[in-house]
This record gives sequence, structure tokens and C-alpha cells, in this order.
Amino acid sequence: MVLRKPELAGDGRFANNAMRSLHRHELRTEILECFSRLTGKELRHRLDQAHIANARFKEMREVWRHPQLAAGNRWSRVESPAGDIPALKPPGVNDQFEYRMDPIPRRDR
Repeated sequence: MVLRKPELAGDGRFANNAMRSLHRHELRTEILECFSRLTGKELRHRLDQAHIANARFKEMREVWRHPQLAAGNRWSRVESPAGDIPALKPPGVNDQFEYRMDPIPRRDR
């Protein structure tokens, strides 16, 4: 069990989806209380052991460096008030045209 509270398995408040929904605030409290004491690695291990789908959240710098973005030629460059910067192309890749990537306008204060 992920929460390691076997007494919850027999708790009528959580016996089915309808009851869990009705008592969602109490269930949320139980989950947060347990998860707040675990590292991400510990939590993923418990979820894996229980065969519950999960994934590690990435920090934004990891998202930007994801190899699929480079492999899919998803990056472009645009001019900005701070100089030339990298920018992701819009979703929906189409080889039939070049994406419009206009400069970022300077904001007047």
C-alpha cells in the first residue's frame, strides 16, 4: 500500500469512487500527510511497487534541454530587446512552410 495505512483499506469513506469523492477532503489530507514525508524517489518507488502509473516531474531547465526538442528541430531563434534568444516553434510541425517567428517587441514603459 502506498500510504502504508492498512486501516484505510477498510474505511467505508474510501470504499469506492463515489465515497472517495464524497470524502475527498479527508482523503486528500491523508495523501498529503503521507506524501509530504517522502522524497520524490521514495514516492515513485512506492507507486511503482503498487503498479500505479506515475512519472517524475521535470524542472523547466530539463524540459528545455530535452533531446526530443532538438531531434524534432523544434527550436528557432528570435530577436528580443535582450538580443537573439532561442524560442520554441509553434506546435503542429509542417514541412510545407517556414514558421513565422517575429521579433519580440520592446515594451515602452
